[in-house]
Amino acid sequence: MAHFFIAHLDVVFFVYGMAFFIMGTAILTQPKERSEFRLADILWLLAVFCFLHGLNEFLDMWSLAQSSGKILDLIRLCALTISYMFFFEFGRRLFRMTVSSTKSYYRKLSEFFTFWFSPLIGSIIALRIILYPHDLNSEAIIARYFLGVPAGILTGLGFILYCNFNLRSIDNIKIRQSFLTAGIAFLIYGVLGGLIVPKGNLFFSSWLNTDSFLAWFKFPIQLLRAICASAAAWGVCSILRIFSWEKEEFIKSNASALEIVNRQLHSEIAHRIKLEEELRTLSITDSLTGLYNYRGFLALGQQQMKIAKRNKQDVLLIFADLDNLKWINDTLGHKEGDVGIIEVAKIIKSNFRESDIIARIGGDEFVILAIQAEKESASKLIAKLQNKLSEYNSGSSRSYHLSLSAGMAYCDAKDPCSIDELLSRADKLMYEQKKAKNRI
Repeated sequence: MAHFFIAHLDVVFFVYGMAFFIMGTAILTQPKERSEFRLADILWLLAVFCFLHGLNEFLDMWSLAQSSGKILDLIRLCALTISYMFFFEFGRRLFRMTVSSTKSYYRKLSEFFTFWFSPLIGSIIALRIILYPHDLNSEAIIARYFLGVPAGILTGLGFILYCNFNLRSIDNIKIRQSFLTAGIAFLIYGVLGGLIVPKGNLFFSSWLNTDSFLAWFKFPIQLLRAICASAAAWGVCSILRIFSWEKEEFIKSNASALEIVNRQLHSEIAHRIKLEEELRTLSITDSLTGLYNYRGFLALGQQQMKIAKRNKQDVLLIFADLDNLKWINDTLGHKEGDVGIIEVAKIIKSNFRESDIIARIGGDEFVILAIQAEKESASKLIAKLQNKLSEYNSGSSRSYHLSLSAGMAYCDAKDPCSIDELLSRADKLMYEQKKAKNRI
């Protein structure tokens, strides 16, 4: 088995590097603008690590096919060290962010890894390159021991703890498994990538190294690293769904808010229309009798006259005046006068059709506009109205009788006229009848 994997180690390195490139690309292409998840602010560090470390694995694959030179080895060391510096900084920030409000021993552990730790290790490695330019393997071992191991542990613990402390929102999209997978994969990767190093003379690398691992387990450590990298890539790519979920929730909440605003607007519009309709009704309606007032009569009457003219229909207008209203007001009071007006209005309304326009246009004056009314039936209508008044008076216990003086004007369809002309003619006839009553 060992010979098989050694023979295909370039494929292992390719999968290894490609896993990191996929992870970094997914992080950079995932929209995270205005996210409330603090994780979004530091993921770029992990993306840089992924691209640099993926490049390092591709360079390792290249070194298998081509003879390794000093320049290539230096480039590989720089890519490895800088990638681990970004990896460490990501893990440090993630861990500190996650444990800021948790148990004290977690916080104490996070305080040990300060921001200067990674630059310090990087500076030591740079200094050793200058002092020992022919011992690049030892610098790589230092980078793995002091940056790779803590970076993997901090990142792995950070993802696992982040999952626990953000469980409510994470469970909404069933992503806990992704956080746990990424956390465990990075923990194992930190150990495998940091402690199992190429054989060297620093620390215990002469005992625990890639060669001894191959001898013990019969397959190269790079295979396990590739598996961990692939698992971490799957976990991180799944974790990125929290930003899509967050955006969907934001859209839903905005849609709900807009819907509420729309409902409020519709309600306000309906209320305003209702108020306008009420105001319009009040402006054309007599408050005492419920009949149209003079404004309402003119508006509707003129409209009906136009319709009658267009359809060549006859129009009848009756002008009626309540007799002795002044005497009732002066003798019995205005309240009783109002009662008399209301009763007359009811009698008039009951005596005509719903299509007829009935209005109180003055204190004691009423008008009725009837469309398609025959001229010969006008006298009958007035007589019927007087009979209704007589019936009311005979059944009333009041100290006065209600009576009307009425005049009527007729507009022939063949000889159309205006509503003002009808009012003037009917008003004149009504006063002639009232004078005749007064002479008797």
